[in-house]
Amino acid sequence: MTWAWTFVGSALPALALALVGGAPPTFEGVASLLNSRPYLASYLEVVGVGALPLAFSLLCGDSPQLYGLRREGLAKSLALSVLLATRGSPQKPSPSYREGWSTGASA
Repeated sequence: MTWAWTFVGSALPALALALVGGAPPTFEGVASLLNSRPYLASYLEVVGVGALPLAFSLLCGDSPQLYGLRREGLAKSLALSVLLATRGSPQKPSPSYREGWSTGASA
């Protein structure tokens, strides 16, 4: 069940996005909306590929061991993840990033 949502899970968020964004709930409507606001595509990916399969796994009562999650080694794994995630300070975007495609200017 979970794997099915990995492949078709973006259809529901795309439909919701079209309805909220004022676009017709068709492929062309969603494509037009994403063409005019490309940042919305990341929401579809996060929800459709990340959140929906996780939600269905939790709702269906799948065991975490089914996905390789076990208590042994968990503390070490979390410690290494936190270390890598918090290591260093965030870098500022380069001037070319700020002046390039993010503002719509051509290079």
